[in-house]
Amino acid sequence: GDDAGSGRRSSRLPKDKAKVAFTCTDDDPVLESQARRAQQLSSAGLLVADSAADATVVVVGPRLQVKTSVAIAFARGVPIVTSDWLAHCASHGYEEPSAEFASKDAAFSRRYSVNLLDDGGRETLLRKYAVLVKPGYVLTDKPRYKVAAECAGAVWIAAAPRKPEGRALLIIDAACSFNDAHLHVQPKDFLLAILRNEDPAKRARHRIRSDEKRKQAS
Repeated sequence: GDDAGSGRRSSRLPKDKAKVAFTCTDDDPVLESQARRAQQLSSAGLLVADSAADATVVVVGPRLQVKTSVAIAFARGVPIVTSDWLAHCASHGYEEPSAEFASKDAAFSRRYSVNLLDDGGRETLLRKYAVLVKPGYVLTDKPRYKVAAECAGAVWIAAAPRKPEGRALLIIDAACSFNDAHLHVQPKDFLLAILRNEDPAKRARHRIRSDEKRKQAS
């Protein structure tokens, strides 16, 4: 599917200001067709957002994925809804996203322990980190990771010496490791930490334990 700051909340903007982004659109016949998508947007009087970073609503297909766009929506508190909401707005006029239209991908929620109906109210655990991509590591979609980090309250830095005082150093890398000086996490685990509002150090420990068990079993 294509991709188009805390706590989850409803968009309260009038319909002529509501901006919609799309992601995880696979297996949804309306979302996979740009023409049908555009028709419903027009009928509902909605605008297309440049990305999840400036959207007031994110519309998804039946199956969510661990993607930067989803993490950005979670971090910003933007409602994530199915195309049923889009169809409803096209037929009845704009209506604020509600739990009725929220994404209910139970398999995604179960697999990653993500609460899709979380309405926020908590301080994000990434606020204590400065995030750096390991020098030499090629991070696909790096600009979106930067947006996700900043929306979740982290500081994005270009080099370790630029780490602000009082922030722990989190390095996005191909492998997980941690010590008193810094923490290395894989890209997917970084996004999961945002989606679960989980301390990345906890996610790194989980990944390391899982890898150790896998090696012992092989």
